[in-house]
Amino acid sequence: MGFLPIVAILLVFWLLIIRPQQRKQRETMRLQSSIQVGDQVMLTSGFFGTVTDLIEDKADVEIAPDVVVTVVRGAIANRVTESYDDAADDVTGDPTDDLDGDAPSVQESAAGEPPRLEKTTDDAPASHDPRPGDN
Repeated sequence: MGFLPIVAILLVFWLLIIRPQQRKQRETMRLQSSIQVGDQVMLTSGFFGTVTDLIEDKADVEIAPDVVVTVVRGAIANRVTESYDDAADDVTGDPTDDLDGDAPSVQESAAGEPPRLEKTTDDAPASHDPRPGDN
């Protein structure tokens, strides 16, 4: 009877942690083995690209026009069902709409000069960088 709580804990551990992880691993392996040339994929690093060649456990992925990288199949996170080019075209609006009032604003500058950043908050000056041990 003393082993019953330990067995119950192990069973719950297996049901909640090990079994779902094994299922996810099987699905990932199934996906990586089903990848074909021409599939649009997302790599684990976040890059999107199109598979151009498959050689054993490696894949050539074109991430930009005339830019092909060779990755192991394990670096393919998932297959993209929607074209990532179409998704990029759907972005509309002004990208500065999301900025809040605390962000630096870009000042208009004379022709040929790079834009300047203007501070919009009263932050501490950046010239002093206190380090541990400074007195």
